[in-house]
Amino acid sequence: MFGLGGGGDQGGITAQDRQDFEVLDRAVRRGIKAIEAVREAGRALAAIRDRQLYRVVADTFEAYARDHHGLTARRLNQMIRAAAIFDAIDDAAAESGTTVPELSERSIRDLSSLDPEAAAAAVIEAVDADGGSPAAIKAAAKRRRPRRRKPAAPKPWTQRVPGASVKIIFNRKSDGSVLAALAAATAQAEAQLIAQQEAEKAADGHAEAA
Repeated sequence: MFGLGGGGDQGGITAQDRQDFEVLDRAVRRGIKAIEAVREAGRALAAIRDRQLYRVVADTFEAYARDHHGLTARRLNQMIRAAAIFDAIDDAAAESGTTVPELSERSIRDLSSLDPEAAAAAVIEAVDADGGSPAAIKAAAKRRRPRRRKPAAPKPWTQRVPGASVKIIFNRKSDGSVLAALAAATAQAEAQLIAQQEAEKAADGHAEAA
């Protein structure tokens, strides 16, 4: 709990204000150190992974992550990725003269699918747009993601047989297997034929009864 002021000081700053500021400023400093620690750890992890230095204590990077730090390799790779993005943001900010607010690892998760340079460009764009809010960063990142093209359907297959011509037109969900398509079509045709025969028998029965 913080005080409500009292005991006026020069400029309207009270003794309680000073005390509250000291507490809050220490929290800010701890947070900044924590963010910098994430960057430093990510850079160190990149060197350990890329130079395979983990072999000093483990056979694989996965085993090193699990046994040495109690984390998954995926989590360590996230830290490596975050450090690379933070470094790219610093470089882009210095080049553009943009003042980027302090960002947390969580705040840049929407950038993880981009390469570091594209991620940095997205942050600069977001800062210029509205100060770098999470929503602006997310929107800028989305604009830079390559659009996924829907896979094209396999080419149609046509085969002439005695008395007919068989053509199969595949949709995008198909794997292009002619045999699978023929088998499915045959099964469906047989089911329709059986249903038709049963309907004819039923119709004949009604006619005889009449």
